[in-house]
Amino acid sequence: MLLSANPVMHSKSKHFELDLHFVRDNVQNRMVKLIHIPGHFQVADPLTKPVSGSTFLHVRHKLKVVPNPTMSLREGVRPAVT
Repeated sequence: MLLSANPVMHSKSKHFELDLHFVRDNVQNRMVKLIHIPGHFQVADPLTKPVSGSTFLHVRHKLKVVPNPTMSLREGVRPAVT
């Protein structure tokens, strides 16, 4: 958000692709408004960084991550016939 609002930070953004410049131009033209999303609404956080157990439990239903008690590493493996 800061990079799109402040074009002076070019030293930190010189390797960004065209999409950042597209967003920045649209923010400057007031076609797009960026807002802050609090951390507890960041559903992708468990996929990108370590989060606490309570945070994971809070967002796992949104990610469609559900416990599977029948899951086994040996599922589908037949016993050896001797």
